[in-house]
Amino acid sequence: LGTIDDVSKRTPSAFQNAGEKIILIGKTDADLSASEYAGIYNQIGNQTPKVNYEELKSEINFLLESQSLISSAHDISNGGLITALIESTILKNLGFNIDTNLVHSQIGAALFAETPGRSIFSAKESNVSKLESLAKKYNKSYSTIERWLKLWVII
Repeated sequence: LGTIDDVSKRTPSAFQNAGEKIILIGKTDADLSASEYAGIYNQIGNQTPKVNYEELKSEINFLLESQSLISSAHDISNGGLITALIESTILKNLGFNIDTNLVHSQIGAALFAETPGRSIFSAKESNVSKLESLAKKYNKSYSTIERWLKLWVII
């Protein structure tokens, strides 16, 4: 837990602009044990996700250094990637179209895994190469997972 001295400089958790890239940081494991998804089917499993504290530290440092390059950031936790994406779109009425194969080859793992140490963020196209360089610096798995981010049309 930390404090923010100037809240006007905080990074919002909701996507901010149509047309920006959605980027996943961190590696997705196929383990669904102890996940919200497994709980729906009463298949909680017998193990909790393994936390790698060095990975978490690396992610935090990456996010701190990339703060000026990103428009939003959201952790991936309860409910997995799909929940984080939906929570990120609601505030600004934005939508998304992702390629789940860029996340994991198993659709269930791609959408519902709660692997610790992952986040999604949005960024302008012009910042993507800088973010890729930072990901390499911090040895972070990095994927641009969206095809587009657009306004939803509700009929």
